[in-house]
Amino acid sequence: MEFALTPRLRSAIERAMLRGGDSAVLAPCARDDARGISLEHVRLLSRLLREEEPRPPHVWVHELLEGAMPQLPAKPEKRAPHPELAPRLERLRAAQEAREYAAMMGDVHGHNNDGSVDIEMSSYKSQMGIGLNLVVSMGTMYTVGHYAGGTAEEPNGPRAVLFGLVLCIGTMLIEVTLYIIGASRMEAKAQLRAEAAANGHGSDLARVQKEYVASRIRTGGGRWG
Repeated sequence: MEFALTPRLRSAIERAMLRGGDSAVLAPCARDDARGISLEHVRLLSRLLREEEPRPPHVWVHELLEGAMPQLPAKPEKRAPHPELAPRLERLRAAQEAREYAAMMGDVHGHNNDGSVDIEMSSYKSQMGIGLNLVVSMGTMYTVGHYAGGTAEEPNGPRAVLFGLVLCIGTMLIEVTLYIIGASRMEAKAQLRAEAAANGHGSDLARVQKEYVASRIRTGGGRWG
């Protein structure tokens, strides 16, 4: 760390320079164009002054630095980009802005550009509906079979239970088969939508974003508000 040269420091340096010896390292600070002195040099100056007889006033480091403000290093100037790299930087900046815009629009609309979140939510709701429908259907068919299989003498006998179980299991097999068929169709639909989005034929938002990126790159890009 360096400190600004005050009249007190300059006077002390001139006094120490008269001794010679170790004071030679203070020669750069004794020049008229010198503007600062390091803390190490101040400590050396303090030691040299304390060795003099008679001892002069203001020989300690804190006394010598009284009124001397620290000198902060100058802030380096920002280097201008190379002229040949300027167009490339503009294109990269435009592409980055386009990505940020696409992410922002995706958050606003609540889904990704390819509609994957919509597909997942639709699949989740569909599974919940199928599960509830399966439970209701199996319970209903068991009740129907139990009632149909009962007799006047044994309305809740083994025959009623057997009929109820047969209809319940048959209903479960039918529902599972329908679920497999529906899941296969949904998976095929999701794959087609993902391929369309990858080829640029997806949602309107995806097409707008792709056209926006292409136009920014063609024009070299600029700041958008």
